[in-house]
Amino acid sequence: ERLSSGKDHMLRSLLIARPGTARSSLRRVCTAAAEALPLHRRGPDLQSGSANAWLREQGRTPGCIIGDKLPQVPFWVERAALDRLMRKPGFELSSLHLSLEGEIIRALPAEIQRFENGHDTHAIHITFQRWPRDAQRSPVKRRLHSRLINEIKCPAVKQGGYVHEFYSRLGIPVLLHDPDNIPQHLVIDMARHDNGDIRAEHIDVPPGVTLRPQHGQPANFLVARAKRIRS
Repeated sequence: ERLSSGKDHMLRSLLIARPGTARSSLRRVCTAAAEALPLHRRGPDLQSGSANAWLREQGRTPGCIIGDKLPQVPFWVERAALDRLMRKPGFELSSLHLSLEGEIIRALPAEIQRFENGHDTHAIHITFQRWPRDAQRSPVKRRLHSRLINEIKCPAVKQGGYVHEFYSRLGIPVLLHDPDNIPQHLVIDMARHDNGDIRAEHIDVPPGVTLRPQHGQPANFLVARAKRIRS
């Protein structure tokens, strides 16, 4: 019955795999299930603003799961469990396992609304984006912040100039194809500059990540430029 429900496609694939592969895959599935964040579906009676406020008073955080052309799923999660997860470094770019009614869902944090009051900071609403079933055809769009190195190797910087990063505020747009290989940042190595310019071709990206030009930009778009300070 569970196999026919369509929720256990991972287990179905194990049944037709080679024994060694099946055992390895089963271990990964069991580990994911054990580490998954437990979610609870919110019915229609728990989707209003007043219901969300009541959930927060009970120590629970409302949220929803979106993406992959599937219906949006409202849920609530125990605040303490979510807070523990959010305290881990790199949480906002982490591929997570979520457990909802027996289904293990791979997802990324998409939007976090926070409450801040002195030393007390916690999420009051969180949105997760499903990891796509076919990430090669439908990769996840994200922005990654950058880290500059070797600025002093630019003549303009040696003469008192600086490096202007065109994506310093929002991050460099990328496409993610591999949930297990998401970098926390991209390195801009100014030693590779071309007349002070760093373009997409000068940035090394890990497997599973491709740079994403914005609308109207060339594929080899400009990322950073060394500038002189005008007197």
